[in-house]
Amino acid sequence: MHRPGPIHAIARWGAFLAGVTLFIAVALVPPSADLERIRNTRDQTLALELHALSRLANYQAMSAALDAQDPETLRLVLASELQLVPEGATALVTPGRPEDPRLFELLEPAGSPHLATRAPATPSALTRLATDRAGRLALLILAAAAVLWGCLPPARTAR
Repeated sequence: MHRPGPIHAIARWGAFLAGVTLFIAVALVPPSADLERIRNTRDQTLALELHALSRLANYQAMSAALDAQDPETLRLVLASELQLVPEGATALVTPGRPEDPRLFELLEPAGSPHLATRAPATPSALTRLATDRAGRLALLILAAAAVLWGCLPPARTAR
């Protein structure tokens, strides 16, 4: 009777472990792609929220200054929105021109919200196969065959 050598046992264990690893990869790759999309959406939402909070802080500061009747703030409001200049003073900007600074433009946070998106990484062959329906099925069949082959007992030759 022929006994399989250690190379056969190593090959079977290797096939078994490769099959199990492939099962795990097929199970984990699609959720990791979804997780990356969710992280991008989260980062964009946080940037928009920070921009909105900055705008809100500017408006609250302006409201507090108006409530306190701060003279500089009142002059700014009168000059920019009502186009009124104190007696004996001259307006630096002629009212009505498009480049006039407006109060609400001054209250806006500087710049637009920074919506940084990560550049999508080039997907690997495993990622493309694991996220494709037919490829996923092929990987599962291949993994099942590898695990099955790794679990089968060695063949015995007849005498």
